[in-house]
Amino acid sequence: MTSGAHDLFMHPQSCLIEEVAEETQAQASSLAQEDRRSLDPSVGAAEATAAESPSEPDAGDAAAAAATSSAAADDSGDATAADATAEGADGQPAGTVPSSSSGSEEQQLDSQTQQLIAECEQLKQEGNTLYAQEDYDGALQLYWQAIDQAPEVTQERAVYLCNAAACYLKKREWQLACEQCTAALKINSSYLKALVRRATALQELDDLEHALADAQKVVELDPGNAWAVKTAAQLTPEV
Repeated sequence: MTSGAHDLFMHPQSCLIEEVAEETQAQASSLAQEDRRSLDPSVGAAEATAAESPSEPDAGDAAAAAATSSAAADDSGDATAADATAEGADGQPAGTVPSSSSGSEEQQLDSQTQQLIAECEQLKQEGNTLYAQEDYDGALQLYWQAIDQAPEVTQERAVYLCNAAACYLKKREWQLACEQCTAALKINSSYLKALVRRATALQELDDLEHALADAQKVVELDPGNAWAVKTAAQLTPEV
């Protein structure tokens, strides 16, 4: 019989006591560790944090996260800017860029308009020559050619209309003279010659109220106009 077996056989209680002692020592050590955690909460917290926290992102991940956050914050600003530029100051939809061909077309149109006005001016000059010769019918034909060819809303056209009115006054066609002056004044409401000639025609038509209004308008625009001052003074008592 071996020595260990002999001891176990001879002293069985002593071996059991040793095993119980070892188990008791292990339990005491575990209880001591638990007591230390309860007394120092930071120990438990540190252990829990170490167990649950993911690894820190590297510099590249942090930069990507910051860029994403910045882009998300700027979305509303970008949308507002897009809305603001949805329509340009020229009324063209956003993204519409005038082509060079449209610019050349505008230049061509301006050139054609200038050429047209130059032709009308030549007709007016020829009409003025006939007017000076007291050929009012001949002058009227030339003035009307200029009126028909001239651009609708231009000072030149207002002049041709007023010249035609002068011819009608000479021909004592008061209503036609009045109509041409009115057409000229629709283009330029401050056209003095048109106001004077219409006031003259209105007097002949016995429309003194409107004749006075035209004379007063001339005085307002040109206080030194002797004809307008005199006419307004004469018509005021009669109206």
